[in-house]
Amino acid sequence: MSQSSIGKIVIVDGNSLINRAFFAMSDLRNSKGIYTGGVHGLTSMVLNLIEAFGPTHFCVAFDMKGPTFRHLTYDAYKGTRKGMPDELAMQMPIVKEILDVLKIARMELQGYEADDLIGTVAKACINEGMEVNIITGDKDALQLVDIGAKVHITKKGITQLKMYTDKDVFEELGVHANQVIDFKGLSGDSSDNIPGIPSIGPKTASKLLESFGTVENLIENADKIENKRIRDLVMTFAEQAVLSKRLATIHTEVPIDFSFDSLLIKEPNHDEAIHLFKHYELNTLMGKLKPTNSPAQNELKWKIQTVDALMVTLSNCKSFGFKLFYDQTSVAVRTLSGASFLCGDEILLTRDVERLSLLKPIFENCEIKKTGHDIKRDYLVMMDLGIDMQGVEFDTFIAGYLLNPARRDYDLADLLYEYESIKITSEEDLLGKGVKRILFSQVELASLESFMASQIHGLGLLKNNF
Repeated sequence: MSQSSIGKIVIVDGNSLINRAFFAMSDLRNSKGIYTGGVHGLTSMVLNLIEAFGPTHFCVAFDMKGPTFRHLTYDAYKGTRKGMPDELAMQMPIVKEILDVLKIARMELQGYEADDLIGTVAKACINEGMEVNIITGDKDALQLVDIGAKVHITKKGITQLKMYTDKDVFEELGVHANQVIDFKGLSGDSSDNIPGIPSIGPKTASKLLESFGTVENLIENADKIENKRIRDLVMTFAEQAVLSKRLATIHTEVPIDFSFDSLLIKEPNHDEAIHLFKHYELNTLMGKLKPTNSPAQNELKWKIQTVDALMVTLSNCKSFGFKLFYDQTSVAVRTLSGASFLCGDEILLTRDVERLSLLKPIFENCEIKKTGHDIKRDYLVMMDLGIDMQGVEFDTFIAGYLLNPARRDYDLADLLYEYESIKITSEEDLLGKGVKRILFSQVELASLESFMASQIHGLGLLKNNF
């Protein structure tokens, strides 16, 4: 393995998280009938983890279909589990495709479970001096606290995490992290069909380990167990206890080939990721992607024009976008502070609002097509100006609603971030909210012009890509 500088890695148990996400959102399907709950949940969790932990390295480990070395050791291993539902199985290739375009390393190896890959990568990274964070819903991973990993167990589906220290492991199980496999050897694990010793439950197992430390030492000193029934059980099922401990042990020396550099966080293939999110209708994930080629507001070019100049420019446009900026100080009072227009690629701004009614012939010409955002509200402003607007071609507000009727609001900046991963100043960012909200007329002129330009530019991007 090639060495890398000291950093921080997040290692995700892909099967554990996608299972939990699927059962939390098992009915989630897109318009094509494809189930997407597992994909959405795991992908969202991965993006959230990158933001929350700020790791230098990241990988997701998966189980592979087929028997593992544990099945070869004990053919009843996981024998009570039902197979993966078809609705989830169809999502596995999709989530792997998405991880690939996000440039997230993933691992799987025939004959081994994701736990073993996690343990192997964790140990290798710890040996390099890296901080290791393991994310899983499987408490088998608590044994890895003993090698120095920070193990985070999912709570309430996959939305919350609890980090376990050795103290936390002891408080929950009554044993230390280095005894988790012995604990399983005695008490078993019904979810994995690990038998343990019949009639020995968690409390008895923890008491025995408090006195004897390990399964092997317990068996060797079985004659010292005071309770005759427990003593007889340990002697009778000694081999089964050793087998159960072996089945519960996560391997940390799996023969998988990887380099530390291959686990580095890399810039995702932004365009392909957006394409996949759109294809599978994972619209809410688009806003989680960090913008890459987003044009900064101060890099936009615009012209300030009088209404007279706008008359000439807009009359030569077959179609244009527009955005009005006004304060509604009461139900019937709307005060304009500016307007922006997009004719082709040209951004035009005006604060000549007292004479905006002179654009009446342009706005009432049904041959000149108009695009806006929440035009129903703009109609009211136009009516105040004596304009009966005609020729409306597209409304990005309505388009946003049709794409996702469940959204709380359809602010242009929010839609632009969700669907194009481009971050611009929102109206709330500019003016504030509640009692602290200011008026457009109170905004510094340069900031207002930059805001107006970015809004109309964003309108054009949304219209072209919706």
